[in-house]
Amino acid sequence: MWWVAFAIALMVAGPVGCLAAVGSAALDMIDHADDYGRFELPVEGQPIRFSETVSDGTVYRRSTSDFDGVIQMRLVGPDGTVVLMKSSGSRTFDYSNGSTQTRLVELGTFEITQPGTYRLTASSTASSPQELWIGRSGLTSVVKRSGLPVLVGSLAGLLGLVLLVVLLVRRGRSKAAQRNGPWSGTGGYPPPTYPPPGYPPAPPTYPPPGYPPAPPTYPPPGYPPAPPADPPADPQYPPAPPPPPPG
Repeated sequence: MWWVAFAIALMVAGPVGCLAAVGSAALDMIDHADDYGRFELPVEGQPIRFSETVSDGTVYRRSTSDFDGVIQMRLVGPDGTVVLMKSSGSRTFDYSNGSTQTRLVELGTFEITQPGTYRLTASSTASSPQELWIGRSGLTSVVKRSGLPVLVGSLAGLLGLVLLVVLLVRRGRSKAAQRNGPWSGTGGYPPPTYPPPGYPPAPPTYPPPGYPPAPPTYPPPGYPPAPPADPPADPQYPPAPPPPPPG
């Protein structure tokens, strides 16, 4: 019975663990947004320090309802090379800081292959003030933090489901065997034996085991039957005289 309880516990713990991992990663993503660099446009040669390589760098625009312009930006590395910005399709990210609700619109992604100080130049043609937020992708951090726990939780839930099905099937077969008995095909009664109890044993077969087989019959099967024997000769009348005496 405790195996059934264990299987049910796996089925429950797996999905719960997945949700807990995703929720924790999402909360961490929101907290991580507090560390985003924020820049009022326009900026010219604004230094940004990267202490490590970054594969999921992202540039956001703080969303305003009256945005009617274009933002141009350039990020230059320590060696003077321009960092390639990749467009990401204007995905949005809602950020809440207590009483303040902010929607960020993703403008592009980039990679930092060399730690150091980079310089940002950006401007906007919009009529209203614009602000850029630069940091790591929130979605990427969620996937990285929750990927392994979600995988483990999913496998645990699946294992619990398979184990429960196997246990229930075996339990059902065991109950059926106990209900029908060892002779389920005869209505619960043992098959009859011959001869019945109390009767003498059956006569032995011939020839007994170990003896040569009986001789074949004549004529063999398939041959014509043997001709009948000659009838006896008729007696003579009068009878023949006795032989003369000797000498």
